[in-house]
Amino acid sequence: FRLTDFVSKRCCNEIWRSPPFYSSPGGYKMILNVYANGRDSAKGTHISCYASLVPGEYDDTLEWPFQGKVKVTLLNQTENANHKTVFITYNSFTPEECKFLTEAKMSEEWGVSHFVPHCDLCPLYDRRNCLYFKVDVIAISETKPWLAGLD
Repeated sequence: FRLTDFVSKRCCNEIWRSPPFYSSPGGYKMILNVYANGRDSAKGTHISCYASLVPGEYDDTLEWPFQGKVKVTLLNQTENANHKTVFITYNSFTPEECKFLTEAKMSEEWGVSHFVPHCDLCPLYDRRNCLYFKVDVIAISETKPWLAGLD
């Protein structure tokens, strides 16, 4: 995903939301929320990253609550090395409102407030006022076994 106009988003305390994506074919639908100027105790010093579940085409066939890991990587734009990565883990310690959808609305977001310090961004990660993120999802369980392969 490409976050454009980073400086403006940081100065205006804007939240950037990725286009929706699926954890895998037939999986959970999610979005990435990036706080360019940080959130909570990281405000003004770091980029904060959170994930949210959103209503998707396969929700009826998926096991709930969502459990797994969302791997968020801020890509180094100068070479294929030294990327910044964080794992957002959904497990028994994750608040319930972050692991379920409620009445066709997105879940509460869950993530990491202190992802990357602003001072670490230039020149490797923030080039031409853009940041690039890669997201991988490792779900513990997805499709209800008795509904797998049915359409």
